[in-house]
Amino acid sequence: MRRMYTRRTWIRWQSALLGLAVLSMTGAFGCSDDDNTVAEPQPNPYLAQVTPENVLRNLITAYVEEDLDEYEKLFDHDLFEFVFDPLDVQEDQDLPPFWLWDEERESAKNMFDSNLVLDIRLEYVPGMAVQVDEGDDVPDLSWMKVEVTNIELEIETKDPLGGENIIYKVSGDRGVFFFREYPNETVGGLPLVRIVEWRDQRTAFRLPSVENSWGNIKSVFS
Repeated sequence: MRRMYTRRTWIRWQSALLGLAVLSMTGAFGCSDDDNTVAEPQPNPYLAQVTPENVLRNLITAYVEEDLDEYEKLFDHDLFEFVFDPLDVQEDQDLPPFWLWDEERESAKNMFDSNLVLDIRLEYVPGMAVQVDEGDDVPDLSWMKVEVTNIELEIETKDPLGGENIIYKVSGDRGVFFFREYPNETVGGLPLVRIVEWRDQRTAFRLPSVENSWGNIKSVFS
C-alpha cells in the first residue's frame, strides 16, 4: 500500500529525528548543566530541481507542507498554463479552459494560507519523462513530459458553519506535466527544470459532492 504524504507526517518525522539527536548527545556528553548542545539542523526535504521526477516529488512536498515559496520555484511564471479537464469546463460554466501563473499562485496561496485547511494529503505515480512530439500540441519540441496516474489528494477543511469537517478528494485521476530546462540556471552543473504546462485529466466516473478533480479543487480556492 502506498503511503500518503501529509504535513503531519513530516512533523512526526522531524520530531522523531530531533528526539534521537537529543538522546544521542545526552548519552555521549552526559547531563551536565554546563553543556550547551545544539540540535542538528533538519535535512532539506526538497530534491535538486534538475529532473522532472524531482520536480514532481517537490510538488508533493510543497503541497503537504503548504509551502508557497517552494511551490513557486517549480513553475515558469511566464509560460505556465494549467489546463482544466474539458468535462469540468463543460459542467461548470464558470471555469475557463485554462489559467495562467497568476491564477495558479492565487489559488495555491489561498489554500496554503487558509485557517480552514487542517491537513493536505497527496500522492501519485509519475511515469517516465519523455520528449514531446508534434501530437502533444506544444509550442516547443524541446520540452519533456511526464504522465502522472493514480492521483490521491485529500484536503481536509473545517466547516465554516461549525459542522463536520469537509474533505475535498481526488481519487485515481491523471495529469500530464510538461517541463522545460533552463541551461543558464544550474545546480551542480545541471540545468534547472520547471513546469511549463499542467493538464488535468479526471476519471470519467465520480461520485458527486464526494470526489472532485484537482482542477475543481483549485477553483474552490481561487
